Amino acid sequence: LSQGHRRLVCVTVATGAVRLSMASANPAASCGTVLTGIDGDARWAVDPNNLAITASPSGTFYFQPDGRITSDGAGATAVNATITVAGETALALTGETGHVR
Repeated sequence: LSQGHRRLVCVTVATGAVRLSMASANPAASCGTVLTGIDGDARWAVDPNNLAITASPSGTFYFQPDGRITSDGAGATAVNATITVAGETALALTGETGHVR
């Protein structure tokens, strides 16, 4: 999404939901446009049972237009992260390459 639009995309992970937002211009250090799903909901991944979703490190992940994943909107610090949903295999994110596995 970030590379296709050449915009910064911010992903916030919390219990029961994952939210996406995008910068309205490039370059940018923050995301001001909430991205809604096809149902109009700002929560892209929603679980009515509020399964535990954790991210390490916690907070917002910034997907840069060049594909990297960083801990800050300016893109100064690439971050390796793990997202875990209760009962599922964890997702591993590699900051320098943007690879998700």
